[in-house]
Amino acid sequence: QQKQTSRNIQQFRLQKNSNLPSSTSSTTTTAIDIIQINLAKSKVATAHLEKLASEININHFLVQEPYVNESKIGGVQGKWHQWLSGNNKAGIISLPSTNNPIFICSTTNLTEIKIQTITGPVNLISANSSPYAELQDTAQDLANLLTNTGPEQALFETDMNAPSTLWGDANNSPRGNITEDLISFLKLYLLNEKNSEPTFQRRNSKGWPNLTLVKGVQLARTASWKVRYELCLSDHAYIHTQLGISVQNHTYTRFKTAYENSRCPSGKKFPKSNNNYQIAIQESSWMRRSASFKERFFASARKPTN
Repeated sequence: QQKQTSRNIQQFRLQKNSNLPSSTSSTTTTAIDIIQINLAKSKVATAHLEKLASEININHFLVQEPYVNESKIGGVQGKWHQWLSGNNKAGIISLPSTNNPIFICSTTNLTEIKIQTITGPVNLISANSSPYAELQDTAQDLANLLTNTGPEQALFETDMNAPSTLWGDANNSPRGNITEDLISFLKLYLLNEKNSEPTFQRRNSKGWPNLTLVKGVQLARTASWKVRYELCLSDHAYIHTQLGISVQNHTYTRFKTAYENSRCPSGKKFPKSNNNYQIAIQESSWMRRSASFKERFFASARKPTN
């Protein structure tokens, strides 16, 4: 089963295509630069984002575990737009170089905004799942969000704490199996390079907990991904994702919605695990299409043992 899943995800990996047709838009195509990092709740690491932004072009920071003060990401410029998840462990910061980002919603573990590009809307999602939290809660929220975006493209930056050999770890894990199945089921594109340097490193440990996922083949074809090694004052490295598309200079009239910038529609929630830590299989709109995925997803869902 593991081998089959691995093959499925490897098929989603895209090679750089130098023969893509040039855009016919009159807008000059420039890169959208996105930095992801887990800031380990460090005040100095969070404040250090401003220094990095002064050295390289950055449009958005998608961060996990930022330093938070009075329900806001602390230590960043007031003119920078920012949004936080319900538990303050996932955030998005948009710099003034980004034209009119639209806040969509936040759940407990993730937050989402939308930007307009020459290829259509792109949803940016930041998420965090603690190694001791129920990973399927974050997976459920992500599946609901991506289902609600319809055909729109999306970029998902997360610290999933889900070891898998597909993105560099020495061994697989139950959390990694869940994440692999989720990627396969949602037909996402994994941008991580398997042979990259660790995205997390301490004196006696290292890992690859940070994942960059894309919804939409056209968006994935424009994307590049790399680990940066500038001083970051965190035990995680900067992840630099670059999208070779430009933002359109449009303004939008905001209309009230059923959610109005508050909470994402969560749909039916799955029950907590029983004493055997086995999740009961229940029907949900985003799961009905694939019984095989449903069986794999819940069969591999386990509460962490440490």
